[in-house]
Amino acid sequence: MAICSTAYSITASFGYLTFGTAVKSDVLLSYDSHDVLVNIARVMISVIVLSTGAMVVFCGRSCLEGLYLAAFRMPPSFAETNESRRRVVQTLVWFTSSLIISVYVKDIQYAVTLIGGLAALFIFFFPGICLVQEMLQYSFLTTTRKLSIVLGLWYVVVGVFIFADSEVFAIMQDIKGNSLY
Repeated sequence: MAICSTAYSITASFGYLTFGTAVKSDVLLSYDSHDVLVNIARVMISVIVLSTGAMVVFCGRSCLEGLYLAAFRMPPSFAETNESRRRVVQTLVWFTSSLIISVYVKDIQYAVTLIGGLAALFIFFFPGICLVQEMLQYSFLTTTRKLSIVLGLWYVVVGVFIFADSEVFAIMQDIKGNSLY
């Protein structure tokens, strides 16, 4: 979390120092599209996204699976018998929703705006849920475990706030005429 926060803060600071208030939410869009270094950065971001996609889907699916099993209080024996079916359905829903977005959104800039809030879910919300879920497995909560639960809940709140803020911004851009479709 510290590495992500530091990297994002440095990127945002230099973007603001370079472009002032004219900086775009995606800093790379503020630079000239013919700049070789910026294009290398875009390619590297694509490589990172492609190489981490499976891990992101696994983490998201694991968190949702844990919440699903806890919400319906499924016994482990029943959960194991239907696990492969749930895993396939969750992966297909994830893939299908990604495919639909990629087919209907005409410009990657709008897609980045629309799904930018999902980054907050992966950076804050899901790790927070995992931390809380891990700490609640203990029958005795020490002070450290209680603080870990508070930290996990803080991550969840921050993730939901950033996600909601980003999605409202994207919807407002759509309403103003910068259509996503």
